Amino acid sequence: MRRKNTNSITENEGGGKSKARWNDDLVSINCEICVKEVAKGNRPGIHFDKIGWVNVVKVFNEITGRDYDKKQLKNKWDSIKTDWKLWSSLLHKETGIGWDPAKKMVVSPLEWWQSKIEMNVEYQKFRDVGISPDMMDMYDKMFKGSTTVGNCVMIPSSTEHDKQTVDRENEEASHGNQDKGKKRTNDESEINKEVIEVLKGKKGKLGGAAKLSK
Repeated sequence: MRRKNTNSITENEGGGKSKARWNDDLVSINCEICVKEVAKGNRPGIHFDKIGWVNVVKVFNEITGRDYDKKQLKNKWDSIKTDWKLWSSLLHKETGIGWDPAKKMVVSPLEWWQSKIEMNVEYQKFRDVGISPDMMDMYDKMFKGSTTVGNCVMIPSSTEHDKQTVDRENEEASHGNQDKGKKRTNDESEINKEVIEVLKGKKGKLGGAAKLSK
């Protein structure tokens, strides 16, 4: 069986900018930085605010030695979010599905995959290489609480499947975000230094789990 190569992924940026190349370690570092920014409140809507993007670009480039800009990192954010939503849909309410951390793939009967792909042909992309439980945990922290549906933002409530629809403009125009942004500005530099030190100490090795369940 032919295996999909995920060691290095090139994403076309256009506009004369050199193409961004992504491997597992770079994706992991990028996601950990994004999780930190979400935790700091710098993602008021479906994307980071100005401060959030400045921090993501700065810290990512300092750690990796790359020279990626906001557009390249935003493209990766959008790409990962698409995969997160598709993978979540694939495993929705599934139990007892195995995960092979060495092969990075779901362990399930052929009939299960055939049934899923008949439901949505896009699931085929995960047939040979899936998303590990560790990475999905980071993706959840990045995207949960702000899932785009049409012109609205879907906000999960205290239960997993109950959702409340709010207008995007109200979400992104929140006056509270302005006050919070002023308050946190003085602490940004010190927080970013801590993030850099923590991530520099990581080896970027991704783990797996024996079971997948939703």
